[in-house]
Amino acid sequence: MNNKTLENYIAIFQASNLQKLSIKTNDFEITMESPVTPKDPVALSQTPESARLPKSDASVKSSQNTIVKAPIVGVFYAAASPGETPFVRVGQKIEAGAQIGIIEAMKVMNEIVAPKSGIVEAIFIQDKANVEYDQPLIEIR
Repeated sequence: MNNKTLENYIAIFQASNLQKLSIKTNDFEITMESPVTPKDPVALSQTPESARLPKSDASVKSSQNTIVKAPIVGVFYAAASPGETPFVRVGQKIEAGAQIGIIEAMKVMNEIVAPKSGIVEAIFIQDKANVEYDQPLIEIR
């Protein structure tokens, strides 16, 4: 298991409401436990962006916020090409239909767009990260 995969497992566990998580493969085993109670949305919003992954039609409304989720499995790209400015940043105002990212699946680039206008509250995925179906990408307020 490489470091990036391990970091992703840790980040998913930290962002979840799980109390305990065990992962075992042929050559690796890890168990993570949380002594604290499940995280509330306020604490989650204060978690560093790099540690937040999962929390998606492709979006889910929580109170007034909308969580945009991955409609397909693939690789997420935050910008049109390497070295360019990301489509969205935390705190940025965006319009409905604005591109928020790209998911590459089977050599096809699929544009992911905002379902509503608002402010980007959180970004749950890193550039060039593998993304699963229904995995949270961004939160719009």
